Amino acid sequence: MSVKLEKILITDYDALLEITSNPDVTKYIGDSKPWTPEKTKKFIEYCIADDKKPDKARDWFTYKITYDGEFAGVIEFKTIDKFIHSIKPHDREKYKNDVILTIFVNPKLHGKGIAGSAIKLLLVEIRKKMPRARHLFSMVRVKYIVTGK
Repeated sequence: MSVKLEKILITDYDALLEITSNPDVTKYIGDSKPWTPEKTKKFIEYCIADDKKPDKARDWFTYKITYDGEFAGVIEFKTIDKFIHSIKPHDREKYKNDVILTIFVNPKLHGKGIAGSAIKLLLVEIRKKMPRARHLFSMVRVKYIVTGK
């Protein structure tokens, strides 16, 4: 098994749309709605434009996950300041340099250890790009996990 993190390219559109238009994937991310073709295209365009910025000017790093050369999903991390409002006020200083993780993998590839391998690779990137980060948080839509709705 070969899992890699790579830059997202415009040629990844079809593979990404297959994943992001799947309600079983998107119910756990973002606004929980399947992505439209337009939203998927804008996401790719944003990633490409953001990759051109120097690391110090970025607060969001997104990668495609490949599995044996095939587009398998997306993994990203962003500075916690985008979500600081969700942290208790007395903990904000403690976590101010930390990051939030988002990951989604094509359901056709679940159970192959792709997510775990991608997270390990992402930790290397976080250490390079944000060496002051001490914690990695993942946000999950708990209501779907608990109730199935």
